[in-house]
Amino acid sequence: MRGRVSGSDAYGGYEAFKERTPYRGYTYVWHQPAYEPISGDTLCHIDFKFEDGSRLPRAFSYDWRLWTLPELREILGEAGFRRSTVYWEGSDRRG
Repeated sequence: MRGRVSGSDAYGGYEAFKERTPYRGYTYVWHQPAYEPISGDTLCHIDFKFEDGSRLPRAFSYDWRLWTLPELREILGEAGFRRSTVYWEGSDRRG
Protein backbone atom coordinates (compact mmCIF):
# COMPACT_ATOMS: atom_id res chain seq x y z
CA MET A 1 0.00 0.00 0.00
CA ARG A 2 1.31 3.44 -0.84
CA GLY A 3 0.41 6.55 1.01
CA ARG A 4 1.28 8.82 3.81
CA VAL A 5 -0.53 9.30 7.06
CA SER A 6 0.02 12.56 8.84
CA GLY A 7 -1.75 14.26 11.67
CA SER A 8 -1.49 16.18 14.87
CA ASP A 9 0.72 15.25 17.78
CA ALA A 10 0.28 11.92 19.46
CA TYR A 11 -0.86 12.22 23.04
CA GLY A 12 1.82 11.34 25.50
CA GLY A 13 4.88 12.18 27.49
CA TYR A 14 5.17 13.22 31.08
CA GLU A 15 3.65 16.62 30.22
CA ALA A 16 0.40 15.00 29.07
CA PHE A 17 -0.91 14.46 32.57
CA LYS A 18 -1.04 18.12 33.55
CA GLU A 19 -0.36 21.11 31.39
CA ARG A 20 -0.65 24.80 32.20
CA THR A 21 -0.51 27.21 29.29
CA PRO A 22 -0.75 30.91 30.06
CA TYR A 23 -2.38 33.27 27.57
CA ARG A 24 -3.27 36.94 27.83
CA GLY A 25 -6.03 37.13 30.42
CA TYR A 26 -6.32 33.44 31.32
CA THR A 27 -4.51 30.15 31.85
CA TYR A 28 -5.57 26.95 30.11
CA VAL A 29 -5.21 23.92 32.40
CA TRP A 30 -5.32 20.36 31.04
CA HIS A 31 -5.45 17.57 33.59
CA GLN A 32 -5.98 13.83 33.52
CA PRO A 33 -7.68 12.59 36.69
CA ALA A 34 -8.08 8.98 35.53
CA TYR A 35 -6.21 6.50 33.35
CA GLU A 36 -6.72 2.73 33.09
CA PRO A 37 -3.51 1.25 31.61
CA ILE A 38 -5.01 -2.15 30.78
CA SER A 39 -7.84 -0.83 28.59
CA GLY A 40 -6.32 2.56 27.69
CA ASP A 41 -9.43 4.37 28.91
CA THR A 42 -8.67 7.88 30.11
CA LEU A 43 -10.55 10.90 31.39
CA CYS A 44 -9.25 14.43 30.81
CA HIS A 45 -10.55 17.91 31.59
CA ILE A 46 -9.73 21.44 30.49
CA ASP A 47 -10.16 24.23 33.04
CA PHE A 48 -9.72 27.95 32.57
CA LYS A 49 -8.31 30.26 35.25
CA PHE A 50 -8.73 33.99 34.72
CA GLU A 51 -6.61 36.91 35.91
CA ASP A 52 -9.43 38.20 38.13
CA GLY A 53 -9.26 34.93 40.13
CA SER A 54 -12.40 33.38 38.65
CA ARG A 55 -12.36 29.88 37.20
CA LEU A 56 -14.26 27.80 34.71
CA PRO A 57 -13.65 24.23 35.87
CA ARG A 58 -14.18 21.33 33.47
CA ALA A 59 -15.07 23.60 30.57
CA PHE A 60 -14.33 20.60 28.36
CA SER A 61 -14.09 16.90 29.25
CA TYR A 62 -12.78 14.02 27.19
CA ASP A 63 -13.52 10.40 28.02
CA TRP A 64 -11.67 8.35 25.42
CA ARG A 65 -9.43 5.42 24.57
CA LEU A 66 -5.76 6.35 24.54
CA TRP A 67 -3.85 4.61 21.74
CA THR A 68 -0.12 4.26 22.32
CA LEU A 69 2.49 4.74 19.61
CA PRO A 70 3.31 1.01 19.45
CA GLU A 71 -0.39 0.21 18.96
CA LEU A 72 -0.75 2.84 16.23
CA ARG A 73 2.33 1.53 14.40
CA GLU A 74 0.99 -2.02 14.60
CA ILE A 75 -2.37 -0.93 13.18
CA LEU A 76 -0.66 0.89 10.32
CA GLY A 77 1.31 -2.29 9.52
CA GLU A 78 -1.87 -4.37 9.57
CA ALA A 79 -3.47 -1.85 7.20
CA GLY A 80 -0.68 -2.42 4.69
CA PHE A 81 1.79 0.35 5.39
CA ARG A 82 5.30 -1.03 4.98
CA ARG A 83 6.89 1.34 7.46
CA SER A 84 6.01 4.11 9.86
CA THR A 85 8.23 6.77 11.36
CA VAL A 86 7.80 8.44 14.72
CA TYR A 87 9.23 11.93 15.07
CA TRP A 88 9.99 12.93 18.63
CA GLU A 89 10.70 16.36 20.04
CA GLY A 90 14.42 17.00 19.89
CA SER A 91 15.07 14.14 17.48
CA ASP A 92 16.72 16.39 14.90
CA ARG A 93 18.79 19.56 14.94
CA ARG A 94 15.67 21.74 14.52
CA GLY A 95 14.03 20.22 17.61
